[in-house]
Amino acid sequence: MKISIELQVLLNEVGIHAAESCDRCGRILGPVSYTRSGDSGVWCSRQCRDGAHTHSPGTCKACGARLPEGKRHGAKYCDHACKQAAHRSKTHARLSETAKLSVTKTPFCAAFSSAECAVRGTGHPGAERAPGTFSLSFAGGME
Repeated sequence: MKISIELQVLLNEVGIHAAESCDRCGRILGPVSYTRSGDSGVWCSRQCRDGAHTHSPGTCKACGARLPEGKRHGAKYCDHACKQAAHRSKTHARLSETAKLSVTKTPFCAAFSSAECAVRGTGHPGAERAPGTFSLSFAGGME
């Protein structure tokens, strides 16, 4: 953005000859400024122009190393491993699967009954009516 005439006069008095300031942070621009084709804005750095998640051209976005020779113009990653690592590090893009898991184990009878399962014993709905002992019959008689 253009600096006002009054501010330019004050800066000229101290030896700073500038006419523009950064559109994002307001820093006074020196001989180097960052612009974008077709945009009237002017910025002090690539970070102000493109945002905090930018990387320098010619470097890997994941590990920061120089891109190897033979990579196409505009390549972001040095190899497939760095591309996968960058994808896996994006936890905000993936929803957690653990939210679907239950903290407590659901009773067995929940699938068969719409009523609440009994807490006593095995959790079976008939557990409250079950006798304490069972009579067993064998071929030889009752025991």
